[in-house]
Amino acid sequence: MNNEGRSDRAPPTELVDRAQMGSRSALERVLAWCRPALRARAWGRVNRQRNTAVDPSDLVQDVLLVASKKVHEFQGRGPRAFLAWLLGIMKKRALQLNRFRGLAAVDPHGLQRGSGHEAAWDPLDPATPVPEQAAAREIEERLSRAESWCRDEERELIRLRNTENLSHEEIAARLGVQPPAVRKRYSRAVHQLGQALRLIECMDRHRIEPLVQDAIGLCRFQKLDASAIATRLQIRPEAVQDWLAEYREFLDPTRDDAP
Repeated sequence: MNNEGRSDRAPPTELVDRAQMGSRSALERVLAWCRPALRARAWGRVNRQRNTAVDPSDLVQDVLLVASKKVHEFQGRGPRAFLAWLLGIMKKRALQLNRFRGLAAVDPHGLQRGSGHEAAWDPLDPATPVPEQAAAREIEERLSRAESWCRDEERELIRLRNTENLSHEEIAARLGVQPPAVRKRYSRAVHQLGQALRLIECMDRHRIEPLVQDAIGLCRFQKLDASAIATRLQIRPEAVQDWLAEYREFLDPTRDDAP
């Protein structure tokens, strides 16, 4: 597998902060770190069988161009949250590209913003190389797990902003609150998502099973007790209690990074 651009460690949060403040060199370094993950996901976003004129690299370049122009709109914190933001851009750009090329797999009238038909492009293309498929699925699985640990209101804000592509003002009108409140809540939601992604990465390094990770994540980010977690995961409360006791160092909410 080509390890182009892959790094053993994520760029520091301060580098992302500098990119947000307009540093082009910082932005280039952060985007370079994100590129392999974007390329892996791009294989599943481009219908290569029906449109050989479009290459995944084109989609990646398009996402990077959009990000370079709109980096000031990113309101999260840290490289993992930044990568999640880029993947959200990719999902929207892939949908727009497919619609523009006339490759809609569902009724075009059903592709209005927020219709939910965006999932029609989620499956990976069969032509995707096996290593790229594995990398893309790993990214998608981590994002899905991280989102599942966020509170309902946080997931809804992320959906409205990144899937329906609503502005803060539009979200505020829908929720009946002021735009500054939406900005604050959205920033907190993306920050939580970034923390969850870092925690997953750390627990993967410690070879912690996914079910145990879910118990830890739900306790840390949703503040659920063992009984509520057991009900959610459909397992015995005693098992959850044992896991939380064994891995209690992962539950510390004051740590911005996992142990």
